[in-house]
Amino acid sequence: MAENLSKQLDQQRQRNLLIAQMAIMTALAYVGFQFLRFDLHIAGGRTSFHFGNVFVMLAGLLLGPVAGGFSSALGLTIADLTSGYGAEAPATLIIKWLMATLVYWVGESLLKLSQTKDRKAQTRKLIIATAAGAVYNVIFDTFFRYLYKRFIMGLPQDIAAAIAKLASVTTIVNGLLAMLAVTLVYLALVPTLDKNDWYHVKLAQRNKDSHAN
Repeated sequence: MAENLSKQLDQQRQRNLLIAQMAIMTALAYVGFQFLRFDLHIAGGRTSFHFGNVFVMLAGLLLGPVAGGFSSALGLTIADLTSGYGAEAPATLIIKWLMATLVYWVGESLLKLSQTKDRKAQTRKLIIATAAGAVYNVIFDTFFRYLYKRFIMGLPQDIAAAIAKLASVTTIVNGLLAMLAVTLVYLALVPTLDKNDWYHVKLAQRNKDSHAN
């Protein structure tokens, strides 16, 4: 009886911690776009340099594709809705969730990043995982948003194409910034996080995600 109660309390504690961590990632992704952004305007639309992708990739690595991917994508979606990009919010939710999922899959499922202790090997794996996310974002974000603006928002083809070309430049820069920032932040944070409950909740969530798959 006491053992079951202790187990239930521990599970509840882990759920509460996971919810808190998801909220943190949602807030960080929101701040990364809403307040760390430089807009470029063009006739018919705009694009931007921002740090939102940093927290999308980081959330995927730390919390997995479900908790991390959804929470960080939600943060960017809310930022879209409150910063004049509301028409693109549905696309943002899908694109960024998939990006976090890809970074997690490459970093954890393929390269076993969290099981790697050597710093050089960690750095190499982080670069590979974040590069995969950045390349995905350049290709699919640009293409998907072109289709979204052209056929959902109804913009003329030349305007949608011009926005897509400009967006591809900002997306490349955003991807490079995210690769650098995620690598530095992950290497700085993980030794501390592994010593506290963040790691245990992350591990529990990863196991849950893998069983779901």
